[in-house]
Amino acid sequence: STLLPDSPGYLQAALGNAKSAGLVLQASQLPGFKQASVIDSLPLNASNNYGMLLMVNGSESEIYSSYSAANPGGVSQFLTFGSTDRGLTIGIEDQLVSSGSDRDFNDLILTIASSSFTLM
Repeated sequence: STLLPDSPGYLQAALGNAKSAGLVLQASQLPGFKQASVIDSLPLNASNNYGMLLMVNGSESEIYSSYSAANPGGVSQFLTFGSTDRGLTIGIEDQLVSSGSDRDFNDLILTIASSSFTLM
């Protein structure tokens, strides 16, 4: 069955799907403060639609989605800044508004890009 972001159980199902597809990154794989890294081994398919999940402190019980409808109160934790030549740049906020978030969406900056593309 298909779950939409506002469906009960969506976040856990999305996490399970990401795990089975080999798309979960651990904090140790992410760059340190003011550093950058390239992860070029994610098995992404350009014909699929992907969302992102953020596990707070690695906890599978506190997860936020790039689909706001999946988050408590519909809160946005991800903001698209725009596209690069062949990619998409997304800013991630690390705290909820209720816990003193500064809402700057620069706590983790993610650029998804491809080294090749297809024109249709």
